[in-house]
Amino acid sequence: MSLTTVQVVDRAKKQLSELIERKPSGVTAVHKDDGGWHVSLEMLEKKSIPDGMDLLAEYEVVLDDDGNILKFDRGDLRTRSEATKHEEE
Repeated sequence: MSLTTVQVVDRAKKQLSELIERKPSGVTAVHKDDGGWHVSLEMLEKKSIPDGMDLLAEYEVVLDDDGNILKFDRGDLRTRSEATKHEEE
């Protein structure tokens, strides 16, 4: 069975949340290549008051064709109020 992009993203969010016990804040990228599905997710690392000071981390998740996580890496941390690379371009 071939998974749709939406199904892959849903599986990435669900599995990563279970592994690191944090909630996804958003999806920043998704693509497929010979290595599998690559999904970039922002995860809420630390809730703060005000919300603009929430600490977010970018995670790169690689899934196989069945939607199982092969690996994940945590990348940069930023506060919610900081612009992302995409917003700066």
